[in-house]
Amino acid sequence: HQVTFTDGKKEFEEEMTWYTHQPNYMDTIADEHYYRSNEYLLQNVDRYNYYYRNYNEDGSLNEKESSKVFVGEFASTDKNTLAGAVAEAAIMTGFENNADVVKLVAYAPLFNKVLTDGTYRWTPDMIWFDNESVWYTPNYYVQQLFAKYVGKTVWDTTFSSYKKGELTKYKPHGGVSIATGDAEVLVKSIKIINNHNNELLFEQDFTTELHEDWQVIPGSVGTEYIEGKGLRFHKQANGRNGLYLWKNEWSNYTVEVEATKLSGDEGLYIGVGLTDISEEKKNVIEYAIHYNGTATGVKVFKDGVEGYTLGDYSSSTAAGNLRTSMLEKFQVDTPYTITVNYGGITNDRLVCSYKTKDFESKRLDYKLEAYNRDIFHTVSTDDDKVYMKLVNADGYEKVTKISLKGLQVKNEAHCITITGDESVVDLPNVNKKGDEHIVPVESQISIDEDTMLVTLEPYSVKAIVMDK
Repeated sequence: HQVTFTDGKKEFEEEMTWYTHQPNYMDTIADEHYYRSNEYLLQNVDRYNYYYRNYNEDGSLNEKESSKVFVGEFASTDKNTLAGAVAEAAIMTGFENNADVVKLVAYAPLFNKVLTDGTYRWTPDMIWFDNESVWYTPNYYVQQLFAKYVGKTVWDTTFSSYKKGELTKYKPHGGVSIATGDAEVLVKSIKIINNHNNELLFEQDFTTELHEDWQVIPGSVGTEYIEGKGLRFHKQANGRNGLYLWKNEWSNYTVEVEATKLSGDEGLYIGVGLTDISEEKKNVIEYAIHYNGTATGVKVFKDGVEGYTLGDYSSSTAAGNLRTSMLEKFQVDTPYTITVNYGGITNDRLVCSYKTKDFESKRLDYKLEAYNRDIFHTVSTDDDKVYMKLVNADGYEKVTKISLKGLQVKNEAHCITITGDESVVDLPNVNKKGDEHIVPVESQISIDEDTMLVTLEPYSVKAIVMDK
């Protein structure tokens, strides 16, 4: 690979050969840059859940073979508004909760000088200054809060919210889909097994009559029964052709499919966690085998939008970093067994693979959790303190009960809050020289045994620091 360098006066080329000796590049770190809308940041808080992780036999992370990321530049494209700073805080909870993948993070741009005539070069910027003084943006105070109040170990959390009047724990859940794109695939069977007790939740032998629970994916071109062999899914150039099971109550299960590709450029799509199949509101995670004829990976849909496919986010058009899975083929006229483990017993892993009698694909291993846009949060600890960060990106107050579940802390916590009046939430460059509207405000919160009640103001970022 030839790389061209310049010193500003002349150009010269150098042949880069080091990478040809690397088996899969997983020991390198990806430098990602992105400037996006507030809504995009809020929808992508969990993007690093879907970066490949490799585990040793004892369950510890194999750092060398797992994805590693340096978020070299990121910011909301809002013009230094409170709303933009809150969106940045939300995605930073994703950075922190995925610290096994996200090794370094840098906000950019950093400095913005205001000239004597009042003009400046661009916005957003974290720190503003002129010839006389310096002033700080809401974005700066969010960065300061995340940098200052962080522990050495990130803790798992659970979250419950009232749904139809009942307090409901968030967990990955939903039905299953099976579909083709631009390929003819013969599907022989499917089994869906409960990971807790190995109970068979559902089984279909496609050489026999279809179970009444199957429904057709909208826009499908259709299937054809082949006597004694299975169900032939016709190829479809656009969208998905297939079937789905509406099982909203299903959680923590494994899908096993036996299938053979007959023709075409693509492979098969196995969907899990399906809660909406409509084009406008599609919610599902798809194990996409040989999609576009070039790769195998996971595609994540939320409210009709496919996430994590931008080139500056990832090395592929599926979720995560797929460097070593890019070249695996889904061969014609070869029976495959495809497995998607949606939960992994502890309900926090998504593990996907496929195999023949002679071949086994890369085992894609991802972090799995229910997407929680109600309150973005992270909890970490060190030897002396517990640090909790809570982000409310909505325009209404949220009263939240926090249970510390055995963490031994003192009965009063220190609280730092960044928020502002509704009138300034979307105000560009809201903090001005000598007039900063959005600044951190400190307070104290009482802890009753292992419980505290916290009010999250609209459009707010809150750090709670507890002494052990």
